[in-house]
Amino acid sequence: MIFYVADDDKSTQTLCRLILQRMNVARDIRLASNGQQVWEQLQEDSDEERKVVFLDLNMPVMDGAQFLKEIESNPLKGVEVYLMLTNDLKADDRYLMDNPFVKGALSKPLDPVKIQNIL
Repeated sequence: MIFYVADDDKSTQTLCRLILQRMNVARDIRLASNGQQVWEQLQEDSDEERKVVFLDLNMPVMDGAQFLKEIESNPLKGVEVYLMLTNDLKADDRYLMDNPFVKGALSKPLDPVKIQNIL
């Protein structure tokens, strides 16, 4: 399984990587500071393996909502997206949960129990 962590906060990236490494559940962990970077990484990845994206909504360049529009318009096989939320999902953003690639939402900070529940 390949994990992608899309968040512009370096401490969130580091925490996610450490948790995933300690859990020993990832064949690879890829970090991105915005939706554009993770989108490009996913397009370059031809592996048929399950891909899990932890996606922050508020990022520069391409935010989480823009990333979800892109993946819905140009579907990629084997991709599952989990929104990473600092607070509850705002009423204006609830429609994001209707995207077929979004499998759930996780509150920050992530922890091993939350991650184990999605595996």
